[in-house]
Amino acid sequence: GRSANCTLSESDNVENEEETWLGPALLPPPAATPLSQDNNTNKEELFDNLRVMYDPFLIGMVNAYPGFLPALFVHLMDSLLCVNEAISNLAKESSSDNRDGDDNYSNQLHLNSEIISNWARYILSRES
Repeated sequence: GRSANCTLSESDNVENEEETWLGPALLPPPAATPLSQDNNTNKEELFDNLRVMYDPFLIGMVNAYPGFLPALFVHLMDSLLCVNEAISNLAKESSSDNRDGDDNYSNQLHLNSEIISNWARYILSRES
């Protein structure tokens, strides 16, 4: 199968305020995110806030460039593969080192995975 061009690193994802691999628009900066995986309501609210903020932009882009939404969807799927690969690599490193790993980094990766998945579902729902 095709391998995504994944260039995630802990420093890119957690310490840097910008999401260099997906862009600052579709994911919130790490400092603004709820890092507890137990708080699903905050995650849904976070995505809803991002959706409300960027929906006018997406509508404008789709009206101006009809191929924008499919291209964005492909980019989201590529980013999701990268995030899931980073999650898998972090789990392997943590188990081989017999340590728990960096909880903030792991939580941020899981949150990013959920938000990217939400964007993909939202785009698919707009197409039907």
